[in-house]
Amino acid sequence: DDIANSCSFQDYAALFAELVDQKNASLRDELFHCYAQTVQELRANAKQEFDVLCNAYGVREKLANVDALCREHGITDADINAASKPEGTLADGEMPLAAARAQRIAAKEAEKKVLLEMLEQSQAMRAEKQALVDERRALVNESVKHCAPADAVLEGVHEASTRWINA
Repeated sequence: DDIANSCSFQDYAALFAELVDQKNASLRDELFHCYAQTVQELRANAKQEFDVLCNAYGVREKLANVDALCREHGITDADINAASKPEGTLADGEMPLAAARAQRIAAKEAEKKVLLEMLEQSQAMRAEKQALVDERRALVNESVKHCAPADAVLEGVHEASTRWINA
């Protein structure tokens, strides 16, 4: 649209100032008509070629996949509109890859924070369970100490029984 509107009839006529007189007016008008028709044909051809390329490279399917991924990850039009505001734009001289890298780093930092919190919780649970195991181990060891004297008594009874059978 910008190409067709970029040159009005007055602008075109100014380019051919020598064709301003009455006898050349029809030639000027015909040339402008050819120009306008050429621009219209170029626009139609460009649109057709664009559609062919979009079909050849599966652009519709790829855009549908992007939309599906956005829905899957909860990215809404509001998120996109917020990103298009000045605070969501690239800084002067910032490259898109650098901006994407910065976003990935921020996401990884947030993930690291969540994982550290999970680690702390796991370590606290492990410490509690280890304390419980140590407490029960101590109870078992105490029970074994009480069983040791009974073992010595039973050993004497066993020896006496063995002698009585063998006698």
